[in-house]
Amino acid sequence: MKFFHRLFTAVTGLLILSNTVFAEEQKSVEIYDSAKSSIKYSEPLEEHEELLFADTLPIHFGAHVFFMSHWLDEGTNPSPDGMNIHQFYSANIPVFDIVTFEYEYFQADYNRSTPHTLERDHSVSATFKYKLLEIKPLWTYIDIPEDKDSGEIGLALSMDIFLNPTFTANYDYRQEKGYYCEWGLSHNFDLNALGTITPSIAMGLNSHKGTGSTFLTHIDWGLGYSYPIWDYITIVGFIHITKGLKTNDGYEDITPWGGFGIDFEL
Repeated sequence: MKFFHRLFTAVTGLLILSNTVFAEEQKSVEIYDSAKSSIKYSEPLEEHEELLFADTLPIHFGAHVFFMSHWLDEGTNPSPDGMNIHQFYSANIPVFDIVTFEYEYFQADYNRSTPHTLERDHSVSATFKYKLLEIKPLWTYIDIPEDKDSGEIGLALSMDIFLNPTFTANYDYRQEKGYYCEWGLSHNFDLNALGTITPSIAMGLNSHKGTGSTFLTHIDWGLGYSYPIWDYITIVGFIHITKGLKTNDGYEDITPWGGFGIDFEL
């Protein structure tokens, strides 16, 4: 009898132990299934990669460097000798595809015998889009190392139609107390794998900006070329011919000039 009693006790203990282990395993399986279900029904990361990127990095950056033979600034040539080097650095934030806020830093250098900085600009702007029209009010602080600093308020208009007409105007409110306006036309010709060429034409007008009268300043014919070498990098080249329309006020008769550069945008 003692033997059967001990056997019954051992069997009962094994049953209790096996039930306990089974219950723990069942609980683990339920936890695993729950986790697996969560993983199964969670959406893949790559499906929302663009959205996640936009949420984590809404700011777009740009850097542009150009090497030029001349710099025709509003029709005048402030550095007729030596190579000109222009640098642009920008950061912009688009908001609901309606307005884009932007900060841009611009620096103009030239190298005659030694490197020399002509101008440093800090611009803040807001670009509003309405159908095919873009409206861009802006403010610029102008740092001139060899002269007094200045400031401008301006407005740029452009239409996304044939010949892409543009109009820009600025008012120098600190030093020259005058206006400058410019009209432009251009058109991109896509050469597919060979890049893009862009012929352009522009004409300027000065109204009491450093002068005592209003007159047409110059007309400029240009041809640009761009070729993307990577997703974010484009090489550019350009040639221009600028005809001064008021040669006795520092606007040269005919100035051919050109250059090349690199664009980086992220």
